[in-house]
Amino acid sequence: MNKKWHMDQEKDFDEEIRHIFQEPVEIPEAVRQAKRQARNIIQNKDIRTKRHKGRYVMKFAAAAATVMIIFSGICVINPVLAENIPLVGHVFEKLGRSFSFYGDYNGYARPLDEKKDGGENTENSSEITGSEKSDTGNLYSQTENGVTLSLSEVYCHEKAVYISLVIHAENPIPETNTQGESTILYVMGSDLDFSFVDKKDEEFLWHELSGMLLDENTYAGVLRIDLPQNPTENFKLDFMVQKIMGSVEGEEWSFDGQWKYSIDVTVDHTNVVTKKVNQAKQCDIGEITVIKSPFDINLEYDHAKASDYLITVLDADGNPMLGAVNGCDTLDNLPVSYHDVSEITIYVFDYYEYMDEIKGYRPTEEKGYREMYEEKAVYYESVSFLEE
Repeated sequence: MNKKWHMDQEKDFDEEIRHIFQEPVEIPEAVRQAKRQARNIIQNKDIRTKRHKGRYVMKFAAAAATVMIIFSGICVINPVLAENIPLVGHVFEKLGRSFSFYGDYNGYARPLDEKKDGGENTENSSEITGSEKSDTGNLYSQTENGVTLSLSEVYCHEKAVYISLVIHAENPIPETNTQGESTILYVMGSDLDFSFVDKKDEEFLWHELSGMLLDENTYAGVLRIDLPQNPTENFKLDFMVQKIMGSVEGEEWSFDGQWKYSIDVTVDHTNVVTKKVNQAKQCDIGEITVIKSPFDINLEYDHAKASDYLITVLDADGNPMLGAVNGCDTLDNLPVSYHDVSEITIYVFDYYEYMDEIKGYRPTEEKGYREMYEEKAVYYESVSFLEE
């Protein structure tokens, strides 16, 4: 392959990503309503919602959700490589790059085996390919109103759970928003219950699925659920999906039902690294903890102290790392796909200065992102993940 052509193509692709981020994306009205409900719940709990000059920082989190809906669709899967991969138990592999936090999950994700985990009627549960339909009434496969939702694999580190799944409908799945080769759906539900948390998580109102249509009746995707606090090494996750929905050109559709699941989860600490960023004297936000897994980078800090600021990250090449948002989370969950994360740099900006002067900045030959950020940031610090 001509190296110059490859580098030019990669540069053009990077520019396409940045261009897409400037465009609006359509979000179903039901999802917007769920987000508003989530914000109300969070505000009532006084979490991450300190008022600043008459505005809530949560408004930016909602905007960030729109950003990541776009980003989740710019990845591309190679159908030639994926067409012969068995489906259930191999969804991460089948999807390739068509979901936000893509990567090589082999050795990390555990197949959800109904026989081993105590399910019933499992004779054909691992043989779903294309438009074949799974058995119903199993531990990880439930059918409601002609729609079968089958859980495939689970991976968990100390900050999030990733669940791959397959949706098969008796009738064709309606058209829905896409970006590149990725298809965006949403699941809405309730009763998200972690066994290590005393009270059910009231914030499980909607989650994004990024994945792909395998045929007109079958969809494969990944659900990422943030953990509400540090988990125990082993825990049980119970949840119920009540709505699977999509939207295109303002037209919304949904599959309704009650798909209930219970999963035994083990936290995997393999290749998870934790680093601390010293307190910035220029902005009293306290310590920032950086947790890097093979698939994401997560930031932990005192959101109340940081409510007057906005925190963002550049990778080792000086490219912005763009956050993925589930529900009403913030820019604290960063996919590492497409990035060199051997070293990252964390930047703390004044919130309004960022929104007025930095958001949407396009780098020039004279001034890249790094130069612009270092000029405007209240504080910044680099974090190395090179082997020591």
